[in-house]
This record gives sequence, C-alpha cells and structure tokens, in this order.
Amino acid sequence: MRPLTGSVNTDALRAVYTTLRSQVSQMRVFELRVCYDALDERLPLWTVALPPSSTDLKLRSPRSLPFTISGPGAAVLRKLRVDQALLREWPLLPSLRSLMLSGVRVTTPFQPGDQYPLLEEMVIMSSIMDYGGGVNIQLPLLKVLYLEDVLIWTTGIPVHAHARAGDLVIFAPTLEHLVVEDVDISSSAVHHFGADPFRGIVAVYSPYLHTLVISDSYGSTRGFSRLSVFAPCLRHLTWREQCTINLDARIGQPRDGTIIFSMDGTRRPLDACKRDLERMIRLLVDDMPSSELLNTIIQLEKKCHHIELQP
Repeated sequence: MRPLTGSVNTDALRAVYTTLRSQVSQMRVFELRVCYDALDERLPLWTVALPPSSTDLKLRSPRSLPFTISGPGAAVLRKLRVDQALLREWPLLPSLRSLMLSGVRVTTPFQPGDQYPLLEEMVIMSSIMDYGGGVNIQLPLLKVLYLEDVLIWTTGIPVHAHARAGDLVIFAPTLEHLVVEDVDISSSAVHHFGADPFRGIVAVYSPYLHTLVISDSYGSTRGFSRLSVFAPCLRHLTWREQCTINLDARIGQPRDGTIIFSMDGTRRPLDACKRDLERMIRLLVDDMPSSELLNTIIQLEKKCHHIELQP
C-alpha cells in the first residue's frame, strides 16, 4: 500500500480511513500507519481517560506526545508520574498528592497551585521549562520539593514587580525538605559564548523548612545573580559549589551540614571565589569566629582545590 505523506488533521485521517476501509472490505487484515513529528505543535493532545477507581498513574508518553488526563478518575487521582512527555497544558487533578516529572518538556506556564491545591510532594528531574517565563511554586500543603537537572528558559527581562518576583519562586509555608540541584536559568538574551555565568533570580520562602540542599555540579563556573532564602527554622544545610552575586539568607541556626567549594584552576579567578566564599560563609554561618574564617580563606588560597566546613 502506498504511504500517505504531508500534513493532515484528525478529520482528514478519519476520512482516509473510511475510504480505504470501504475499498478493502474483503481483506481480513487492515493496517493504517501514521507517521509524524512528535514535536509538531499542531498535534492534538493524547487523552488518557481514567476510570473512577484510579488513584496512581504512571504515564510514559510515546515519542514525547503531548497529553492530557480526563475521565472520572481525574478527580480522585492521588499520585502521578510522567516520563518523556510534552506538556502543553496542566491537567486538572484536584486530589493529587504526589507529582513526579522526568524528561518532560513544559511549554505552558508552571503554576501548580492552580491545578493541584492538595499537593504534598513534587519531584522534577531532567526537564525543561520552555515557555519563556518563571517557575512559580506556591503550594499551601507542599512538604517535599526536589528539583534536579532542570533548565528554565526565560525572556531575559528583569522582574521587579513585587518582593518575591523571580525566575524561580518557591512560596510554600509547610515545606520541610527542599533540594535544588543543577538548576540552570538561561535566556535567549544571554545564552551565548562568553555570557555572564551569573543569571537568574531565585526566591525561597519556607518558614518551617528544616532541610535545605543547594548544589551545582558545574562548580563556580556559573551561579544565580540573586538568591533569597527565608527559612528561620532550618536545621540541616548542605551547600555545594553554588556561588551567587547577591545572597540574602535568613536561615536561623543550622545544627549540622556541609559547605563545599572546589576549584581546579579552570574556573573563576581565585580572588573572586575568595570574596564569594567569605561573604557566603558569613551569611550561612554567622557565628564563625573571625580567626577561623581567616584560616579558612588562607587554606583555600594555598590548596586551591577543596574547602569543607561543618558547622
């Protein structure tokens, strides 16, 4: 059978199917194969209709198809995992408690509080926020948030609308555990060779946060231009390789944790790293004696490879 080529919509495919079926009604086997580009924005959404008894759903979209979730089960779904999908719209899941996205490209504004008011756990890994705006996470019941290897594309236009404005805003009054690892904020305005490695505004407001992990495996080759953290009840802190131009950290008195900065001679100039390190240590561990801080900086200057502090 000769293949059909070109761009056709769903109604045209139905018409072709009906015509071919009438022509080969005597055949016992019939196949219609449709090939297309999965990233074509004109593709209709792939609908997953859930029965009323649904509580957990693991969805791997074939060829990263755009999808949506409907049916009576959407109202009672409590746990959702999505792998390798294109997300053009957020499905309305009012009972959702746990959400995990892995390898997902998001092309619609990310404001999960509107669709998932009861969400308690959210994990986003190896995903791209590709709609030119910031990520705004405002969830009243969220307890665990894990962001790893997430790229946030922005317009590159500074945001000064209100105090919590930024490219990544986390406003979660009940949040207890937060991990931000290898999160890159880039824009078409600055994403080119030789661009300033410090970009992106991040704001975290979590008055009951007790565990905070901020890590960047790229080391001091990049960082945030501004980072604000309000976590007065923090008890456990892990801070790896994340330098920032403007740091405002109100994190109480962490009882234990680790602060690590490494340099191998291929990253930022040593003097700049020393200034960042001194400023961040003062903010993160404000009760460190001046003599100990001075020894730390001298040790960094001599070894030039690794510093670890355990408050």
